[in-house]
Amino acid sequence: MFHMFREALGDLEIIVERTLVDGEYCTAHCRVKGRHVGKAFGEDATSFPVDFYGMTIIRVQDGKLTEGWNCFDFLTMYQQIGWVRNPVKP
Repeated sequence: MFHMFREALGDLEIIVERTLVDGEYCTAHCRVKGRHVGKAFGEDATSFPVDFYGMTIIRVQDGKLTEGWNCFDFLTMYQQIGWVRNPVKP
C-alpha cells in the first residue's frame, strides 16, 4: 500500500512529529504532506495538495520487526483531494 501512495502523492514528505518507545513497542506520530499527482484506488490525479496526520506502532523482537499497525486520517486526505465532500451542517 505504501508503494501506491508513493506513486499517487508527488513530493511525498513524511515528518515524524514524535516517537514513544515502551519495551518492544515503538510508536511514531507522523505528518504526511504531498500533492495528488498519480492514480490511486482507480481514481485519476487531482493535483490538490494533501496534509494529514497518522500514527504507526511497531513491535520489535530479537531485533526484528514482528508486528505493525497503522492508523492515518485518510478521511481528511480524501476531503482534500475531493473524493469525499465535507458534511453539510443542518
